[in-house]
Amino acid sequence: MSQIDDILFELERRVILFKSTTTLPDSSPLGYNGDPNSAVDGNTAGETLIYNCPVGSRYQQDDGTQWYKETLPNTWMLFGSGEGIVEATYSELQTLVTNSELVVGQKYLITDHQRTYIQPVTGLTKTGTIEPIIVTALTTSEFEPIAYSTLYPQDILYYEFSGDTKDVFGSADKGVIYRRIDTLLNNDIGLDFRQILSYRDGTVGGLVEDDYPLFITYSSGNVYNNTFVDSYNNVFIGGCQGNKINSDFRTCTLGNNFLENQIGSYFIGNKIGSNFYGNTIVVDFTGNTIGNNFVFSEIRGDFTNSTVGINFYFNRINAAFNSCNVGDYFDSNVSGSRVEFCIFPNNFKSSNICNSLSSIDFTGNTTVTLNTQKEIIKLQDDSVIIKYNDNYGNTIIENI
Repeated sequence: MSQIDDILFELERRVILFKSTTTLPDSSPLGYNGDPNSAVDGNTAGETLIYNCPVGSRYQQDDGTQWYKETLPNTWMLFGSGEGIVEATYSELQTLVTNSELVVGQKYLITDHQRTYIQPVTGLTKTGTIEPIIVTALTTSEFEPIAYSTLYPQDILYYEFSGDTKDVFGSADKGVIYRRIDTLLNNDIGLDFRQILSYRDGTVGGLVEDDYPLFITYSSGNVYNNTFVDSYNNVFIGGCQGNKINSDFRTCTLGNNFLENQIGSYFIGNKIGSNFYGNTIVVDFTGNTIGNNFVFSEIRGDFTNSTVGINFYFNRINAAFNSCNVGDYFDSNVSGSRVEFCIFPNNFKSSNICNSLSSIDFTGNTTVTLNTQKEIIKLQDDSVIIKYNDNYGNTIIENI
């Protein structure tokens, strides 16, 4: 169960965004799709909620048009309309901040917001397009972290005006967007994925040499319903959906259908084939080359620098599994101890690896001593047996 400390940050940064599909306490949809200024208190439950919600709430029509509540009881402003917003350059606002002359609660449009950054891989200093953003004064010398874009009104931005502590790409001189939520596609990504571009040399996925967004989709690619925290320099071939990634996720090339995975630690430098889905990865998963159909497996020990063939199904790795070469159809195995520098043949299935193994080639007729009493034997017909003596001196052979 989540503790208060675990969710406090989420509570603090929460933005109220209503849609016609928002579920009300009685489990019915909000239902209203129109100008929120026309909502009538008491007409329907949805309109009543819109009418009585607090200042700063947001409402999105089905076509993506967004509004925010300016004043009570029910005055809403269209994003980008300019009403009640003071326009200023970043430099002008910097002067107001320095002199503590911001008006608390006032919205300001930074007309020349533009991201300068040091590009991954090349190390070159790059500049994004001008994207005016709307910020709100929290005090006379600081802004609220939530900001909005006039170019992408569907986005919720997390913005630091100074850029002193949130800039992981360097060289920002007009503040930093350190988290961006696309409310239409439900992508929540811990960087400015619309402005920061990554260099590709033409060897990845057939891309021509050029600068690309940090999240690239092509070949019928869809990227939505994902949560990324630290993620950059990735290529999505297509169908990256429904994943939750809470730690470093970088320099990976993903094939079609990277779906419904839970990744809680380092996922770095992997080349993933098609159909990587339904997996739970708890610890480091780095430097691997993964074939097609890596599905419904639990990786709870370090899984690094390994090459995996096609059809890695229903496996549970409970300890380190490093620098191994795994053939096709590695299916329904459980590894409970360290395994490293081992070679597994095709059709290695339903095995329980209980003891540490190192530098074993299972592709031949191989005997591995597990302890003084038991041996695991890989036969030439690809079957695996365990041989040991019981307490009465009898030789026992069991199929795995």
